Amino acid sequence: MLNGVRTKDGDWEAWIIFFLSASERMIDSILKKIEKSEALYNKGAKLLKTESENRLWFLTFQEPKITVKKASEITSYSQPTVRRALKKLASYDLIYEEKSKKRNKSYNNYELLRIIND
Repeated sequence: MLNGVRTKDGDWEAWIIFFLSASERMIDSILKKIEKSEALYNKGAKLLKTESENRLWFLTFQEPKITVKKASEITSYSQPTVRRALKKLASYDLIYEEKSKKRNKSYNNYELLRIIND
């Protein structure tokens, strides 16, 4: 298709239609991902009771894989507060605690990552 526009009498109309069609499909895909992400966020927000839980839930949409230390640095909450809130999110199956490590565990928003990668 692109080779068709390299000549003096190139088929620019076909190329522009192709490009706009591809752009439209991309926009539709991105909008669906945004809608699914928003639904996931709202589902979790309905379950949460404290400010720290809500703030950390929101943070997992910016940092889908996060440690207690990093979340504490970003939010300025103490590490025990962050750990408690992340464990609460995990108890609701909103995020998943990495079980393979004893220390420096990460908490992962796998559902968001699935939405992004689809």
